[in-house]
Amino acid sequence: MARDRTTVNRITERIETDRRRSTRNVWKYGIPIVLLSSVIIPLCIPLWVLIWLVIYQSVKKDGSSVMLAGAAGEELALTHLSKLSDEYTIFNQICLPDTRSSTGYREADFVVVGPNGVFIIENKDYRGWVKGDWNSDQWELYKIGRCGTPYINSCRNPVRQVKVYVSLLAEIFSSRDIKAWITPMVSLSRNNSRGLINSEKVQVMRVADLCENIHAHPGTLSKENMDKAIGLLEELRAGMFLLAEETVNVVGPFKESLITKPYDRD
Repeated sequence: MARDRTTVNRITERIETDRRRSTRNVWKYGIPIVLLSSVIIPLCIPLWVLIWLVIYQSVKKDGSSVMLAGAAGEELALTHLSKLSDEYTIFNQICLPDTRSSTGYREADFVVVGPNGVFIIENKDYRGWVKGDWNSDQWELYKIGRCGTPYINSCRNPVRQVKVYVSLLAEIFSSRDIKAWITPMVSLSRNNSRGLINSEKVQVMRVADLCENIHAHPGTLSKENMDKAIGLLEELRAGMFLLAEETVNVVGPFKESLITKPYDRD
C-alpha cells in the first residue's frame, strides 16, 4: 500500500464547518423563536416544531452539490491511489505558487512520487457524456435533465489545467536541482466514456485505471531525487508558500528535460 501523506479534503472540511455553524444558529435562534411562537399561538405548537425540524435537517445536509460531488470524487481517487505499492508516496491538494493566479497559487488534486517518476493527477467528477479536445479552452458535458430533456454544460479543460501544474512544479524542481520526470494525468471518477475525448498530450483515464497506468509508466527516479521531491512537497503542504514563491520567481524557464514533454503555461 502506498505511503499516505494526504490531509483532510479542504472542500469537505469547509462544508462541515459551514454546516456546524448553521446548526448552531438554528439552535441559538430557532428554539427561542419556536418558544415565542408557541406562546403567541399555542394551537400551532406542532407546526412550529415541525418547521424547526425541517430547517434543522436541511442545514445538516447543506452544501453545494458540485462541491460535494468534487470532494466525493477526490476521495474515490484517493481510495484507488492508496492501492499503489509502498514505493509510492501520495500527496493531495498541493498548492503550487503562481503569480498569474488571482489567489497566488494553483491547487493540484494529487501528486504521486515513485521510483518511475512524479505524477500530477487532476481528478474530475463529471456527470454525463464528456466531449473535448486536449487544446480547447472548454469541454462539453452532455446531460439529461430531470424531465428527460437533454442539455449541454461547459467546463474548464482539465488537460490544460494539469499542464499548468506540471509547468509550475517543474520550475520549483529546477530551483532545487531535483531531476525528475513529471507526468500529467486526468482521472474521471465516474468512469465516463472517453470516446469523445481527444487528448494527445495528457492521458485521460478512468479512476479505476490510475494504479495500473502509474505502475506501468516507463522511467526511473533515483532515491536521492525521490527524497528531495518528497521533502519539497512536504514543505508546500506545510504552508511554505512564500519560500517556494520567492524561489520560483528567481529562476528562468524550466528545462524540457525535467518533464515528459514541453508545456506552455496557459
